[in-house]
Amino acid sequence: MKPLPALPRALGVAALVAALSAPAATSAQEVPEEPEPFPHVVVATLDTGTNPLHPAFQREQPYHPSTFIPDYPASAQAVEISREETFADTLDASKPALLELKEKQFPYWFPGTNLIGTWAHQEDAIPIFDTRAQSGATHSHGASASSQIAGTDLGLAPEAFLVIMDRTLNNPSGGATNADVYRTNGDAVRWAADQPWIDIIHTNIQNIVPLAGNQVPVEPGYHEAVEYALSKGKLVISAGGNWFVEPTETSPHAGPPGVLTAGANDNCGYTDYSNPDPHVVMDGYGTVAAHPNGFDTTTFSGTSSASPRITGYAAQLLLEIRRHFGITTGMEDGALVALPEGAEVPTAGPLSDRRLTAAELHEVIRKTADPNPHASVWDGGQSICIPQPVDLPFSFYPKMGYGEVSEHTSQDALDVALGESAMPARPVEDAYYTGSETARHAFWD
Repeated sequence: MKPLPALPRALGVAALVAALSAPAATSAQEVPEEPEPFPHVVVATLDTGTNPLHPAFQREQPYHPSTFIPDYPASAQAVEISREETFADTLDASKPALLELKEKQFPYWFPGTNLIGTWAHQEDAIPIFDTRAQSGATHSHGASASSQIAGTDLGLAPEAFLVIMDRTLNNPSGGATNADVYRTNGDAVRWAADQPWIDIIHTNIQNIVPLAGNQVPVEPGYHEAVEYALSKGKLVISAGGNWFVEPTETSPHAGPPGVLTAGANDNCGYTDYSNPDPHVVMDGYGTVAAHPNGFDTTTFSGTSSASPRITGYAAQLLLEIRRHFGITTGMEDGALVALPEGAEVPTAGPLSDRRLTAAELHEVIRKTADPNPHASVWDGGQSICIPQPVDLPFSFYPKMGYGEVSEHTSQDALDVALGESAMPARPVEDAYYTGSETARHAFWD
């Protein structure tokens, strides 16, 4: 992994607001000739914002997204970031554009990055910046998670485009209730669902039912928003939660049936903290991610780390499928892939009817996962796990779901999606999955 500039400078919310208060000049950016359309994937992630100044998000991307993404609003305004040697200087030079964020209409886009869209509550003091970094918390979240989806050298889909939806943690006017906060998060999911140019929605929102102890109530309106996104054909991926014993499958945290539930294991086996009944897992302890308020990297753990990386895995798989068929149009008629006239249609597999739906991609990802833990380039640097027996005939579903996804399973997933290999038979896992989906239907209906 190539190191990123080691130039961190922590800024709490007071310092960050103060840094954005003085005037400074902006520089216009000349936009070159429009590019030819090309296969692409857009992921919207709902978390605590991001660090848009971090080098992990920098790309040679000067074009307005409407020039290569069908249905992207041509009215979207650019946020001009000035690149300086240090984070503090970059922040200082970019502050006029950042201060305008709350005055503009969503989505904005950031030239020279893969951040092509944003959503935040209009009253947020500094929308988009990782709100945990603003509050001075030492644990990064949104910035780290988004970098693991599509950050250079950090994410599993570095060629994907990102939409940052800033989770509202507090009502800026004070006195926010859980219902206020969660209703805003539901608004974010609905907004993403209504954008035809967004393919995948990732959420790290803890939306849990109070089945055990000191847990928050069901988020009003949030699960309906997730269900709405599923009805629009989006692939929705949710972190499985770090509540140890809370059954994710019957929890509104994971959402209605159809959500891909992402759990965490470790490079030596099970983790104790990841909720039961995930669909697939990835290593979620001590992974490397972008720093929320600097140019450096940091460690990141939990299903909050496993879920964005599983999201990146899904996004990269979708991108490879679209590349194979030369699909440049994104979603069509509720399908993630719709083969055009003249395309060579596979004789078998999910695309044999010319359409790949989110549910079909969900199945491909699940059934090609490896039930046994294995070394991966995406393993974290720490291990505090429960050793798992090797060569299991099936995965221990309550902790592993269908198993682990990694660079070792991605080719199998692509071959199955393209109809070049048969869908693997996973009867034991299928029985667990059917039972848990039945419980989810009962809970949601």
